[in-house]
Amino acid sequence: MANQNNNKGGQQQDVNQLLKVRREKLQNLQEAGKDPFQITKYNVTHHSSDVKELYNAHEAEILGDRKAPDVEGLDDAAKREVINNDYNERREIMDAKPIEVSIAGRMMFKRVMGKASFCNIQDLKGNIQVYVARDNIGEDSYADFKKSDIGDIYGVKGFAFRTKTGEISIHAEEITLLSKSLQILPEKFHGLSRWCRSKTIRDTLQRIERGCKASYFP
Repeated sequence: MANQNNNKGGQQQDVNQLLKVRREKLQNLQEAGKDPFQITKYNVTHHSSDVKELYNAHEAEILGDRKAPDVEGLDDAAKREVINNDYNERREIMDAKPIEVSIAGRMMFKRVMGKASFCNIQDLKGNIQVYVARDNIGEDSYADFKKSDIGDIYGVKGFAFRTKTGEISIHAEEITLLSKSLQILPEKFHGLSRWCRSKTIRDTLQRIERGCKASYFP
């Protein structure tokens, strides 16, 4: 029993420290003139599901007659090269006629990899992966993004593309922090299921939409 109480006390201290760090991040943003709570309007053109549907249709129209590369009889290295060249050719064709989009939602996942990162944005109609690169959004914006927390609400402008693994994503050209999350999203091990967490997030986004009179959402 004593060990359990000690563990709970230690976990609470960890949580309090994380919450303190988030408040400090908000304070630093405000002192730098980047207070996200001063932003009351953000133009959204699409939801996540819209982006995927549009890209699929656009891809079918442009690349519908293109056949998959023939890799029969090739060794693994040669197969990878052929498939990679085919992907690059497809990207070049699709990127020549990009689908420009602007979405807004809560960041549910982030993976930073040096000068480029991936994150996942959840909005009212689902979620979508976003590719964020320093060279595209600028050093200052990328530095701020790396300090972001799961649960922050972001606006993302960019164009849709398909990754090498086949996932339709957004290549960010501009990102805007719309709301700083000062609380930690509940995890499954905290007693809240993934379904409940998703429902909570959807409800939050719906309240934001109503409260802002669709300032963030179309």
